Amino acid sequence: MLKHELMDKAFSINDNTNLKKIQNVRIKLRNYLKDHGEDYQIRNVIIMLDIFVIENKYEDYGKCYEIAESVFETLSKIDKWDFYDIRAIVPLINYCSPDFEQIDYQANIILQKLEEYSHENRYHPIKSAIHMNILFRLLRVRFLERIDMQNKSLVKRLENTLLKHYNATQNHNVFNTL
Repeated sequence: MLKHELMDKAFSINDNTNLKKIQNVRIKLRNYLKDHGEDYQIRNVIIMLDIFVIENKYEDYGKCYEIAESVFETLSKIDKWDFYDIRAIVPLINYCSPDFEQIDYQANIILQKLEEYSHENRYHPIKSAIHMNILFRLLRVRFLERIDMQNKSLVKRLENTLLKHYNATQNHNVFNTL
């Protein structure tokens, strides 16, 4: 199988609780690395799948955050991201730092890099997926991780960040392009 076919197969995993399917794709990706040598894009997709396994098997969000950050660190050292780099990051947004301001900062970097690919067929759905993932992640920070709701400036910053991504999602009209 070609590299991009393997990566597309990994990105097509819509249910990250299907551990058997995840394991099968991971094996194919690891075999690709054995046959073709080190490739950071394949490695990032394997990491994405590893995070799904860790979340569903062990429910260790701390480890998920740590691993997701390693993908951002790798990509931050690369000047030009390609479309597959961005696609690999989209599912990882949910596993970014528990700090909502850091999550928003990472999302802005991703969105800036994505602008180079506005001509791509999947541009609008991926852009909307980024905003939706950020919204869900920020809501999880708010409700599950219990930010200090007595801290009015913190609450206002979270509110502004949520509103920014919500408005961006509303402005895309992406659901007509799917």
